[in-house]
Amino acid sequence: MYNVNSKQSLISFLVIAVLGLAVLNWLSLGWFHRLDLTDNDIYTLSPDSKSMVNKIDNLLTMKIYFSDNLPGEYGNNRRYLQDMVEEYSSYSNNIRYEFYQPETDEELETKAQEYGISPVQLQVIENDKLEIKKVYMGMVFIYEDEREIIPVIPNAGLEYNITSIIKKLVDKNK
Repeated sequence: MYNVNSKQSLISFLVIAVLGLAVLNWLSLGWFHRLDLTDNDIYTLSPDSKSMVNKIDNLLTMKIYFSDNLPGEYGNNRRYLQDMVEEYSSYSNNIRYEFYQPETDEELETKAQEYGISPVQLQVIENDKLEIKKVYMGMVFIYEDEREIIPVIPNAGLEYNITSIIKKLVDKNK
């Protein structure tokens, strides 16, 4: 009932398709591109930021002290910050980032405060009660033997702040 030629044709087609996909995958390993479909390219670094990132010669570590489960818009700030930091690190092999939750560990809390990141008090309404929460929302940049901090992550201008600090740390012509 089965036609041997059509069975061989199908098997040949599948083998060629799989080999073609494997070769295409192997060739694409060296190719990197991101696609941002938002209106104002809000998740894409500006050309100036990309240029600055390319000037990083040594390891730049970003230590981010950010509380988890923040209320309302502050929870969105954490996600936006994480997306932004991932975008920076994707353009340079010399950028590392680490997220910490200081309120979970006394040693981390002490370390954050040594860097100059203090907790911020937020008013939160939970279960029809007004509560004040102590949260962390700061980051430290460590490059060679220098440090810069953002004690409280701003709602706007995050890319500008990060790029300015990278420029300050990396630029040899100060």
